Order: sequence, then structure tokens, then C-alpha cells
Amino acid sequence: MLVVAACTGDDDAAAPSTTTQVTPTTSAGAVIEISAEEFAFDPAELRLAAGTEVTLRLVNDGAILHNIDIPELGVFVEAQAGTTAEVTLTVPGAPALFTWFCSIPGHREAGMDAAGTING
Repeated sequence: MLVVAACTGDDDAAAPSTTTQVTPTTSAGAVIEISAEEFAFDPAELRLAAGTEVTLRLVNDGAILHNIDIPELGVFVEAQAGTTAEVTLTVPGAPALFTWFCSIPGHREAGMDAAGTING
């Protein structure tokens, strides 16, 4: 987890802070759990290690059908509301950027669109 905090220099003022959650770079055999609900993924970014085998576990915490579609990696997994589904893939060996999204009509446009990185 990456935590960023800023100080104002005024001891009486509360220091604002921002927290951003990102999936750490995976290792071989890792299972990445991704929660889906209307209309977001958690985590919203994937970092995969090149050349490793990983399992993406889609936990549909929403009230309707959701999926994860990663065309650049040939990955697709779908889960009905309240269910879990998973897919295992071998991450390509070269560093790259990719997008992943829910391909149910209207879901991507509503915010179920995310970024991914393959680290070499």
C-alpha cells in the first residue's frame, strides 16, 4: 500500500492525507483477488511480473453480472452476482502496459475500466 501525506507547517492544522491502493507486483503462483461491483474494480490497477503464472480471482460483490476482459493477454473471466470465478494465465515475458475492463454493455463506460503493467 502506498500512503502519501502532506504537512501544512501549521501545528494546529490537521495534515491532509491521501491513500492509494495498488496491487503489488505479483510473484509466480500468486492469486490476485479482484472485487467487482457496480461500477468499479478493487484494486483498480494490476501489476504483473513478466514470465510468471498468476491466477485472477473475480469476486462479484455486485447485484448483476460482471467480468474481466484483458484482450492484450487473451484473458476473460465472468462471475454472476454473488459468485466467484477465476482464470490462470502465464504473463508474457516482456514489459508492457495493458487495459482491463468489464465488457458487459455499458459497464466499461460507467467506470469499470482499469490499467495494468507487466514488469520485466
